[in-house]
Amino acid sequence: MGNIISQFPIISLTLLLILIAVGLWLWLLHFYLKPHEEKMSVMEQNIEELRDEVLTMQERERKRVQRISEKRRLLKEKQSIKNVEVSRKVDNKEKAERLVVNDLQTLLDTWSDKKLTKLQRKNIEDSYIGKKVNWEVKVMSVSEEKNDQIWVTIAPKSADLGIDSAHAVFDKMFKRRLLDIDNGEVVVITGIVERFFLSPVIGDCFLVNSNVASQPRLVS
Repeated sequence: MGNIISQFPIISLTLLLILIAVGLWLWLLHFYLKPHEEKMSVMEQNIEELRDEVLTMQERERKRVQRISEKRRLLKEKQSIKNVEVSRKVDNKEKAERLVVNDLQTLLDTWSDKKLTKLQRKNIEDSYIGKKVNWEVKVMSVSEEKNDQIWVTIAPKSADLGIDSAHAVFDKMFKRRLLDIDNGEVVVITGIVERFFLSPVIGDCFLVNSNVASQPRLVS
C-alpha cells in the first residue's frame, strides 16, 4: 500500500480527497440535509393548512355578505310594496270621494256585455275601482265568516233569478244583521268597488237600511 502511494502520489491524494468529500457529503446528508427537508415538508404542510383556513374564512365572509345583501334587498322590497299599498289607499280614498250614484243593474249590464273588447271592459273596471257606491240591492246568500269577513252575494233589486250578481264584503260586526236578512230581501248598502273577477267585488260594505235593527252589533 505504501509503495503504491509513493509511486502514484497524485492519484492517491485524489482518491483520498474523494473519500473525504464522500464522507463529508454523507455527514451533511445525515445531520443537515435530511432534517432540513423534513422541516421544509412540515412548513409546506403548515402553509397548505393556513391557505385552507384563509379560503374557509373568505367563503364564510362571502356568505355573510350575501345574507346581508339579501336582507337589505328584502327590506327594500317590503318597503317598496308598503309604499305602493299606501299610494293605492290614498288613491282609493280620493276616488271614493266621487260617489257613484248609478245602481248595480247599470254596472252589471255594462260590464257583462259580451260585445265588449278586453280593453273596453278594462276601461269600465278602471272607472269603477276605488269608487264609493250606494246601491239598493237584493240579498241572494250570506256565506260563512272567514278571516273576520262575511261575503254576501247581491243582485239588482229587480233581478228574479240573480244570474248576474256581485259580491259585497262585510266586517264580522254585521254578522247578526246579515243572518237576520231573508234571501231575496232588498237592502241598501254602501261600499267601495275593490276589483273585478268573475263578478264585481265591493269591499268595506255597510248596511244603510234594512228591515232589521239599524245599528250593527259586535259578534264574537
